[in-house]
Amino acid sequence: MATLIRLELIGKKAEIVASKNKSYIGIKGTIIDETKNMLNIDGKKVLKTLVTLKIDDNDRQILDGNEIVGRSYERIKAKKS
Repeated sequence: MATLIRLELIGKKAEIVASKNKSYIGIKGTIIDETKNMLNIDGKKVLKTLVTLKIDDNDRQILDGNEIVGRSYERIKAKKS
């Protein structure tokens, strides 16, 4: 999962499988934009800190939104911990 956190998410298929905001659950589509605290999934804006995503990459990884809070370019170039 660590490699997915460091990758660009824009263009990937995603589905919200869990959320503190129940209206977010079930939203799925392509991530078309990402800001420090939000994802835009096919025009629906969701807060990263509230969601758990299933990224439809090669191995369909589950990703906690808290792990991707921050600007994408900072996350991509961050040192491995």
